[in-house]
Amino acid sequence: MEMEIGIKDFLRDRYRREDLVQLDSFLQTKGTLTLRPSSNGMFTAVSGMSDVSPTGYQDFWIRDNVMIASSFLLRGAIGVAVNTMNGLTAHFAKQEERFKQVIKDPAKKADVQNRPHVRFRSSGDSPKWSHAQNDALGYALWLRFVLAHSSRLDLDHREFELYSLFPQYFEAIEYWNDSDSGAWEEDRKVNSSSIGAVLAGLRAMQGWLQTHSTLMGADLRKRVEALIFEGTSRLQQALPFESPPRRQADAALLFLIHPTEVAFPEQAEAILHLVEAKLVRDIGTIRYAGDSYYGQDYPDWFEEGQLAGDFSEKIEVRNAKLREGFEAQWCIFDPLLSVIYGKRFLAHPENTGELTRQTHFFNRSLRQLTKGFQCPELYFFRHGEWIPNPHTPLAWTQANLAHALDLMKRSATLSQ
Repeated sequence: MEMEIGIKDFLRDRYRREDLVQLDSFLQTKGTLTLRPSSNGMFTAVSGMSDVSPTGYQDFWIRDNVMIASSFLLRGAIGVAVNTMNGLTAHFAKQEERFKQVIKDPAKKADVQNRPHVRFRSSGDSPKWSHAQNDALGYALWLRFVLAHSSRLDLDHREFELYSLFPQYFEAIEYWNDSDSGAWEEDRKVNSSSIGAVLAGLRAMQGWLQTHSTLMGADLRKRVEALIFEGTSRLQQALPFESPPRRQADAALLFLIHPTEVAFPEQAEAILHLVEAKLVRDIGTIRYAGDSYYGQDYPDWFEEGQLAGDFSEKIEVRNAKLREGFEAQWCIFDPLLSVIYGKRFLAHPENTGELTRQTHFFNRSLRQLTKGFQCPELYFFRHGEWIPNPHTPLAWTQANLAHALDLMKRSATLSQ
């Protein structure tokens, strides 16, 4: 009888390019990295879910879509990234009044439903949600001006007016001091990862504005510069910590290293050391210590419709049920860490230690695939064993692993 091929058959301590080509072909036959956008150019959090799924993972998240689009862009699939960005721009056009109302009256930010919505459905409607997520808006601004500055997606006058609302909004809410729900959409606090994401967007916008000075006024230039100063100053005080003294290590800070590259080298190094020392676990990487989302036996705690619900105003209810050491181990971070080390190796191929770390986290990413070779959101402890949760395949994980595979091929070619 012919033995069935498994992912372990492809793992190597040192990869040749041909090894990775074979692995890529195998993953293609399994549909592991297959990502198909919706008709609006954007990606739902999990593909193939019913429109009435109680999980809500059939919805669109701004943050996820920016990360997925960035993965496609960096792998040369520019058209996919452009279509996703156009979909996001169409969404922001529908949120324009929310931007303007908060700009006019910053006190309105206290009710998060007044803020621009960061999660929405295919119908365009948005559920009641923790929409105070400055990082999502910052990432979108960053991607839009990365595309514009590289001439891959020029801005017309209408778009320029729309995206000019972003710095006005960030000024109105004082983003460097604003308590938001951050990357994990939970209780509100001042988050370095959110400040960094906004800073990345503002820097990208500033770079574009410097070459398109005739299209803008001096007031906008000065506003962007002032906002960059505020964010930079705050991060110099806070990094490598997320929300000191309340929270130190948080995997969301990795996004300031990749894809935005907003963290300075010494900040990036400190973030990496903190994440690897505190958050990397046997299977995956936890978001932060004490994270109760999908803690041990999670489905026993809540009804199906509550599992991925909004706990931003009642996080203590969920936290009370977590046993120490049983935080969910996520699968988006190991391929991200592989990408980070891969970029460092490609920049300095004499440093083979970077290749070793790149390979280590790439192999961890492959081991996280399910028995059906799918990319899960996370593994959680369920009745005595670690299993993937139902949010599979998570599009964000797929995008990160696809990019990690692409960089492993480049590194293997360089090191042969």
